[in-house]
Amino acid sequence: MTPTRAKWLRWLGPLTLLAAVAAFYLVNRATRPPDWARHATSDGACSAEFPLAPARDTEDDADRMEVVRADRDARYSLTFSDLSEKDAAEPPDVVFALLRAKFVLARATAGAPVKLIRDRTITEGGHEGREYQFTVGDKLVSRIKVFRAGRRVYRAIAVNPPDATLDADAQRFLDSLRFEKQ
Repeated sequence: MTPTRAKWLRWLGPLTLLAAVAAFYLVNRATRPPDWARHATSDGACSAEFPLAPARDTEDDADRMEVVRADRDARYSLTFSDLSEKDAAEPPDVVFALLRAKFVLARATAGAPVKLIRDRTITEGGHEGREYQFTVGDKLVSRIKVFRAGRRVYRAIAVNPPDATLDADAQRFLDSLRFEKQ
């Protein structure tokens, strides 16, 4: 064996190992689950854990943080807005019924039948709320937690196709919602 060839072979093993480690790192990094992190509303009153850093949008006196996972057809949003003086004067049950009807109407515009699966009273941080779950045909599951804090309404919404992993992620997002200040 020539000295040049022996020298080259001596380096081949470590280079192969280094290439394998780099490939493992790159593949593992690309396929690892998202890094969940907590993000608060702009008023600092409410927060939730998102699978990625959310985009923030403010329009029409509403504040929205949203993550759209196009690769999985999943969406997570945390929003708040203020009720009108008229709606704020209504009892909580009336306000929540109006909000539920608005959610159903928004989902029904896609043309698929909307079915309410869950409607239950919940509390978080001393605030009364409702938890809703809808199916939109057999294509989407929409989960919503909505709370009223004075005139302000906070909503955590997760929408995804039926899938065990996506359903677990949606529930994780909703269960992470908390009020930071009372």
